[in-house]
Amino acid sequence: LGDDDRGIKGYRFRLDDQAVQDTPRGRGFTELVAPAPGTHTFQVQASDKAGNVATKSLHFTIDQTQPTLALSEPQDDLWTAATTLRVAGTYLETNLATLTVNGQPASAAGGTFSAEVTLQAGDTTITAHAVDKAGHLSAHDPTVVVHRDDVDPAVEILAPDAGALYA
Repeated sequence: LGDDDRGIKGYRFRLDDQAVQDTPRGRGFTELVAPAPGTHTFQVQASDKAGNVATKSLHFTIDQTQPTLALSEPQDDLWTAATTLRVAGTYLETNLATLTVNGQPASAAGGTFSAEVTLQAGDTTITAHAVDKAGHLSAHDPTVVVHRDDVDPAVEILAPDAGALYA
């Protein structure tokens, strides 16, 4: 509410089109309201002694859940010679702020996400992480380990001797 309420007759407060409190001039909003999770509209209407009315609305969301993530690819304990690998999975969160794979932003839309990960020689741990707009961290950060081996196997023929002739 403004500092100068001269001429104000009163205020009307509404939450989701339901009256919350009517307040005469000189008093602010005092009723505590705990709306359910979801999207809401808070509205303040001021009327003055001349009959003029002004209304302002504010939209907000109550989010009390953590993002949920699952990896669909790659499979855990995968062996590959590739230097990059596609990572994909699903998320359950309507107010997603960020979704990362190994700290890098992933493409996320419609409940699915994907990213390309560079693999180092040896083992690479791949982890997905999400944060929603309310600041909730993902309940569980799914992790898989991928083994990169780009060294050809060693092959040795012990017998017969090279060039040997057998009858």
